[in-house]
Amino acid sequence: MRKLLLHETFCGNSLNEDIWNICEYNRMANNEQQAYMRKNVQVVDNKLIITSLHENQMDREYTSGKITTRGKFTFCKGRVEVVAKLPTAVGSWPAIWMMPEDMTGGWPACGEIDIMEHVGHKLNEGFFSIHTKDFNHVKGTHLTRTINIPNLTNGFHTFAFDWNDDSLVWYVDDVEYFKVHKDQLKNEENWPFYKKYHLIINTAIGGSFCEGKLNKEELPCEFIIKSIKVYSEEL
Repeated sequence: MRKLLLHETFCGNSLNEDIWNICEYNRMANNEQQAYMRKNVQVVDNKLIITSLHENQMDREYTSGKITTRGKFTFCKGRVEVVAKLPTAVGSWPAIWMMPEDMTGGWPACGEIDIMEHVGHKLNEGFFSIHTKDFNHVKGTHLTRTINIPNLTNGFHTFAFDWNDDSLVWYVDDVEYFKVHKDQLKNEENWPFYKKYHLIINTAIGGSFCEGKLNKEELPCEFIIKSIKVYSEEL
């Protein structure tokens, strides 16, 4: 059995900031073009809506939203389930991912888990990845899987992730698409998945993963989250 650690259904008119941080900053990595602003994160009709806009704010040409549970909700091993509807704008880069609370050693040695990434110019494709000291996108060695699901951006889908002692498994709508075993990595140093991580949900605009493709005429766009569940590991 698993214990339900977090069940977020976005009740009320605003995000629960006892659990979530709403980011505001404009210093971006990966050649991203947005500034993150509070106003782009809203709760409407029991859904989280992250809106990306073409507008000049904070010395950026685009704005978007990002939330995290850093310092408020963390867990080590278990299962994450996020029910979400992806944006379709070319240049949008929505993501559901995790970073460790303890980032000793810096990125990528500290570890990164990408539960789901998507880019608007590849509507039916989703991306699952991990980044570690020797396996990361800077070196071109990160462990990743690209999936193709017809109508991926039509309606809501459940993106799930199982995190165990010696394996990581990704699912969409209860279908397993990717699995990483600890023994695929060279040594313990490349398995930093033994400590507490926090959740991150955001939409970037532009950036390296979008391959230079960005159509401002397709904005605004929305990344909509209906629910989030986090369970403990099997007890």
